[in-house]
Amino acid sequence: MGAKRFSDKSALLGRHTPNHCFPSLSVCALRNFKAMGAYDSTLGAYLVGVIMAAILLGVACAQATTYFIVYRKDPLWIKATVVFSLITIWGHQISVTDKMYVNTVTYYPDPSILSDIGWGLIAQTWFHAFTAICVQSFYVYRIYILLKNSWYLPAALFSLSVVQFALSAVYAAKCGSIPTEDIPTLSDLVTGVNSIGAGIDIIIAATMIWILLKHRTGFKNTNSVITRLVVYCINSGLLTSICALGTLIALRVAPKTYIAYPFYFCIGRMYVISLLGSLNMRKGIRMESTDGESERPWESYDVGRCAESITVNKPDVHIRGKSPSASVMVSVEQHTEIATDDGIPTKHMKPYGDLKSYQINGAV
Repeated sequence: MGAKRFSDKSALLGRHTPNHCFPSLSVCALRNFKAMGAYDSTLGAYLVGVIMAAILLGVACAQATTYFIVYRKDPLWIKATVVFSLITIWGHQISVTDKMYVNTVTYYPDPSILSDIGWGLIAQTWFHAFTAICVQSFYVYRIYILLKNSWYLPAALFSLSVVQFALSAVYAAKCGSIPTEDIPTLSDLVTGVNSIGAGIDIIIAATMIWILLKHRTGFKNTNSVITRLVVYCINSGLLTSICALGTLIALRVAPKTYIAYPFYFCIGRMYVISLLGSLNMRKGIRMESTDGESERPWESYDVGRCAESITVNKPDVHIRGKSPSASVMVSVEQHTEIATDDGIPTKHMKPYGDLKSYQINGAV
């Protein structure tokens, strides 16, 4: 009898499987459970989200390793920001992976577990909220420095970030206190969280682009650095906004599925990757600004004390600084060409005198 059951189950699954794996399932139940595509939009979509999140977590960890090796002299508060953001995405990964394990192993193959939100999904909401407010606050403070301590826009952006965090906290608290069948009634909270998040990301990127473009000059090296920063701002803001908008669309189109999770799980990773990318790109930008001169590797990045700034003195670009932790200065000299008797132009440099500087504090 036992051998017959083993044979039946093995035939259904196309592989040899021990009896104890299916202690309470009949052949009919197994046949129904194996219905093609029955869980593509639930467990399948959730699994895709977990895998994508794990891949991006690996990217973030690689970037973090580079950061801590190259920028050892960064201020403690920036290192603490990086460490905290890494802890939040690791916690998020553990939470969503636990829920996947519960769905596919612990309660396999009980379809009713899909309607149970579980502690994993509640915890991942908290971790995501902390990731968002941490990284957004860093960018808001950078804008505050770029705007030369003008606080109106940064205060508005930070207020929106706090509202987003509060809505996430309310959603997580309600998910743990109301019946599972009532969770779809919280869709407005989810919409609010993702809408505000996308809006903040777009405004932050647009503001930084506007500030950088405002300081363009007619000189190649300066403009090259600014263009590179602008492209990075566009890419970082675009990635997080796409994930947030994808989450919103998926929730509206298929609210009873897990299709939104692949987008939602990636948002926090994108935040941390963009943060680490902006920190790690500094050395490359400085080397580009100095035409490859690497003997002055300014390593500090103290936005709070304006430890780094780009100063444009009109108009050739080279880097000079008072000390490794002092301001990064982009000074400009005038180049002229004078034709000689042999017809070969000779280039001379005439430095400008005392010209006022235009500072872009904390731009890189």
